[in-house]
Amino acid sequence: MSMIFLCSPNQVMIRVWGGGIYEHEAFYIACDELGVLVWQDFMFACGNFPAYADMRERVAVEAKQNIEYDSNEHDPAKILESNFPARYFYEHMLLGICADLTPDTPYWPGSPFGGSMANPQEVGDIHQWHVWHLEMFPYQDFPRLAGRFVSEFGMQALPCLATTKDFFPPGHRIPEGSDFSENEYVKWHNKMGDGGERMAHYREVNIEYETKSLPGYIYSTQLIQSEALSAAYRSWRRLWQGPGKEYCGGPLSHPGPLPIADYYLRPKMAYWAVKRECAPINAGIARIKDADRTVALDLWAVNMTLKDVHADVAIQAWDVVTGKLIFQRIVHVHCLLKRNQSTELARMDLDALVPAIFTPAQKDSGYRDIVFAAQIIGVWSGTEAAGVDATPKSAPALAQSINFHEPLREVPFRKRSVDLELKIVTRGEQIVVEVKTHVHIKGLLAQVKDDPDATWDDNGIDLVPGQVTQMKYIGSSLKVGQEHRLQAQWLGGIWGGHEIIRASV
Repeated sequence: MSMIFLCSPNQVMIRVWGGGIYEHEAFYIACDELGVLVWQDFMFACGNFPAYADMRERVAVEAKQNIEYDSNEHDPAKILESNFPARYFYEHMLLGICADLTPDTPYWPGSPFGGSMANPQEVGDIHQWHVWHLEMFPYQDFPRLAGRFVSEFGMQALPCLATTKDFFPPGHRIPEGSDFSENEYVKWHNKMGDGGERMAHYREVNIEYETKSLPGYIYSTQLIQSEALSAAYRSWRRLWQGPGKEYCGGPLSHPGPLPIADYYLRPKMAYWAVKRECAPINAGIARIKDADRTVALDLWAVNMTLKDVHADVAIQAWDVVTGKLIFQRIVHVHCLLKRNQSTELARMDLDALVPAIFTPAQKDSGYRDIVFAAQIIGVWSGTEAAGVDATPKSAPALAQSINFHEPLREVPFRKRSVDLELKIVTRGEQIVVEVKTHVHIKGLLAQVKDDPDATWDDNGIDLVPGQVTQMKYIGSSLKVGQEHRLQAQWLGGIWGGHEIIRASV
């Protein structure tokens, strides 16, 4: 079950990190059955080891036993020595052992590894810790921080509410109005010494948030993690541009203290965000800035299937305050999206649409009150020509990317009276929650009040006015007519009968 859970967000590779254990055979069998590639470390991560004779013999025995164990029935995609250098082992001994015992499996002497400085963006694999660690760059910088293969990066977030409650002793009560960012149980369950301060930094520069509600505090950390990983995956997949232009071969999100699911395999919002960004066919949209002001949009598509796809491409824009649709346009008709690569679609000059579409005030603000969406459409019902106004009325969207101004704290979201509608319906034998709103909502997280282990095919979603979004409920406890069991939270608001969600532990 855990391997299926791992693969569900469209993942095709897992790393057995060198600071853990050599996995049981059942793990490798499951990977084979599910078609998951294994990046297999030797267990020497983050340490320098002596190379005297007895130690060399022990290392050789360990390496041979585990290579033979792994490769008898299951071929790992890559064998990696570890994270940090002890050069005799990594560059000589283990290289020779792997060449003898599993010559068809690539051996990689370390991670990061490549070039004279070991962590260059142009060759090998990199650990991208300029975000979160080191200088704590904005996560919006992920597009410029790509590498040929990004083997470590990430952003921390608290686990889900039901899991976080386990931090506290049985019967513990928290005074009303407590600051959960300073709560001793929450703070000291973070095994990274300054993890709480780092999470606070990214919240403060990106969103308005609360720390005196445990659900609200958890939500704010999960939203930031979700946004950060979305920015990374979306922009780095764009760089897989076809033969001779494979500028980024992929990322592996870091394990340990920065996972996208918690101890009980309860997904964080980033779990679904990664699933969306890693969909086989996806759309991308990015704001192009000049002197910190948005002036244009880039549109692209990613087709990671093994077949060419023809699709129409549409773009829409709304006023985030009123929810009014400002314009909609087909920018490509029957566009070829080549297999196994991304395709650049358009650069749209926004300033050229002033004053016909946008107002001078919107231009001066950098379009921070405008929300854009790019759609990849598989079946088009009309015969409109590219570049003319059109409405994708009955065209099913293969993919959609919604783009807000960043940082999100500068977006004038409507926080009250959003007219959110949640309705439980059936589609065949499937229970579906239909979600609709008349204004924009960022990061809607739907939950079942009395079932912390309720699972969904998608969650933590962005909503645009008028669209009906379907969230498939995976389970058997939720029934039609039980909307009272649902609750929802988003950036700046909640739904479910309570104006403020109070701490419940």
